[in-house]
Amino acid sequence: MIRHIVDLTSQQIGEGYERFVEEMRNNLQGWKGPSLFFHRKTIDFLREREQMPNFNYNQLLTNQNFLEYLYATLATWGIHNMRGPFMIDFEQFSQRLQGIAENLDIIRNQ
Repeated sequence: MIRHIVDLTSQQIGEGYERFVEEMRNNLQGWKGPSLFFHRKTIDFLREREQMPNFNYNQLLTNQNFLEYLYATLATWGIHNMRGPFMIDFEQFSQRLQGIAENLDIIRNQ
């Protein structure tokens, strides 16, 4: 089921983000193996790139290393199951992400 959330205030978004961060801190202790490895690789890569001058999501979402880290992260989180449901192929995944990069840049710059 997909939920649509409308009329969120910046305060509600901030509070939700703080709860998410706290939850992640508490639950990362139980993570081991490839799930944690690829999760950290993805986040570290993103944070490193965000510090660069003129950062934008189009550059990030065309970077092969980032896309591979993100793809592997989602797979190790259980998004892909050998019996189904299956993740889309990597090439489709990459193309679809590149299609949303411009929107992410617009949101980021508001």
